Amino acid sequence: MSQRNKYSRQWTITALDVHNKNSELNIPQFQRELVWTKSQKQLLIDSILKDYDIPKLYFREIYEKDKIVYDVIDGQQRVMAILDFIHNEYPMPKDADPVKGENIKNKFYKDLSSDLQSAFMSKSLDVVHLQNYSSEEIEETFLRLQNGTPLRAAEKRRAIGGKMRDVINELSNHKFFKCKKICDFDDSHFAYEDIATKVLKQLSDGLSGGITAHTLEVFYEENKKIDINDSKCKSAKSAFNFLVKAFSKGHRPHLKKYAAIDLPVIVNGMLELYDLSLYPDEFGKVYLQFLNVRAKNNEKSEDKQDQDLLAYNNATRSDSVANIKFRQEYLRNYFIVNMPYLVVKDKKREFTEEQRAAIYRLGKGKCAKCGKKVDENSEFHADHKKPYSRGGKTCISNGQILCRTCNLKKGNRLK
Repeated sequence: MSQRNKYSRQWTITALDVHNKNSELNIPQFQRELVWTKSQKQLLIDSILKDYDIPKLYFREIYEKDKIVYDVIDGQQRVMAILDFIHNEYPMPKDADPVKGENIKNKFYKDLSSDLQSAFMSKSLDVVHLQNYSSEEIEETFLRLQNGTPLRAAEKRRAIGGKMRDVINELSNHKFFKCKKICDFDDSHFAYEDIATKVLKQLSDGLSGGITAHTLEVFYEENKKIDINDSKCKSAKSAFNFLVKAFSKGHRPHLKKYAAIDLPVIVNGMLELYDLSLYPDEFGKVYLQFLNVRAKNNEKSEDKQDQDLLAYNNATRSDSVANIKFRQEYLRNYFIVNMPYLVVKDKKREFTEEQRAAIYRLGKGKCAKCGKKVDENSEFHADHKKPYSRGGKTCISNGQILCRTCNLKKGNRLK
């Protein structure tokens, strides 16, 4: 294997343009999206015209058949700003100072004098050429070059090798994210990939380590061989599919990021335990009901607000493990209480913990037979109104509170 090599060379802007037209410039997948504003691009062009120093560009040389192709490892924003300008995609600013006595205010490249066009195209750019670098070395170089810049965590994860970034890319292109009536945020700095990663992480190993930037990087590193057909990836897709159905009939939740992280995890758990797949429309209605209840609660003075809802609001302010657990448990219980017809799958006789809690709250802690106050931890029996042995369903609407004595009497009668 050839030894890696690095050397510097100056490129004119003309050369940059020629290589681009010949399809000899590539932007690797791990690079950032084009996030520069027009004013940032204009400042770069103004700097070039006025001979200010421009940071180095880093290109990786790749030999393809009879020519060399260059991967832009660092400098994508600058390269695209230059190419966009000479292709008349944007003008100079309205308050630009003259260059060599020529007025350039609000002028596109085509409006510049031929002398200034020629001067611009002959400007030199410092390019560092990287030869014989492996993909892992290129990705490491990219991360090191970005150290200390405002590169977001999701953008950094794109530089980690393996199949995980391809899996996350596919999940992030799901209709769940693309439908603006569902998600009330855009994909700036790969926000969709960030949320898809946080969802998949929780479906894979819960909240162990939380969903911090470091934990997600480790998650990428430890799952480099993951495949889109892995069970947890399929679970994520199933949850996204269900939510698209739930919000397809005029239900417009306009989810914030924290809700887009929580709902797929909640749905996944409920799909595993209950026959939730039969009720997407009802699920959508219950969630909108929750949003309305929450909005009305927020209109009240803080001392008159429902304290659990107030705690939920506070938990939306960060994605700490404690906050995520509280949000998801609160919302999951809300769905269970307001969808009492959900039946436990696999013919399980026992009520789930969420169902038990809902039955106790709805029964106000009193035995349905004798009216005695029942302690939730020591005396509470979650009982089937219509006995399970006679076809009674394991759902909240068929559940009731019985004290230990009444439950024993009922059991003896059924024998």
